[in-house]
Amino acid sequence: MDDIEIINKNIKYEGKVFDICEYEINIKNNIIKRDIMERRDGVVIVPIDENDKLIMLSEYCAGSNSNILSFPRGSIESECIEENAQRELIEETGYKSNNMELIISTYEHPSTTNRKIYIFLAKDLEKAYLKNDDKYIEIKRMTLDEAIKKCQKNFCSDISTIAILNFLKSWVQSN
Repeated sequence: MDDIEIINKNIKYEGKVFDICEYEINIKNNIIKRDIMERRDGVVIVPIDENDKLIMLSEYCAGSNSNILSFPRGSIESECIEENAQRELIEETGYKSNNMELIISTYEHPSTTNRKIYIFLAKDLEKAYLKNDDKYIEIKRMTLDEAIKKCQKNFCSDISTIAILNFLKSWVQSN
């Protein structure tokens, strides 16, 4: 990596959720340009209730103009990543976890964004308070196998949720 360097960043668009920057990159003395979406890093929480059922969200997403099945998630707003995960879990489900475990950290889409994602398993749930009264989010409980089956239908979920479910299946089997 000694022969790769970002030599310039030009902000092309500044928004509430993300910025678009043009990166000028020197790769082995060749200058290339790439548009990169810069976003705060994020967390995804996989809550599991006392009956070993996943707590998922059916949420309206404007990009697809449909309801999508996914996990609680959000941007990191403070230094402690686990505190951010706990906050998102509470806000989106009304539960807090007494057993939060980071299971994997990964990049979102590194060819187009700089965002890192931290995925947590949340167990030993207890009611924290009523979740936000968001009429666009509905809580769904299902087994891992049911979730995988449901999310593998065309346009019922997003690729990151499908990947997390499949990762979780192999992770559970090896632990």
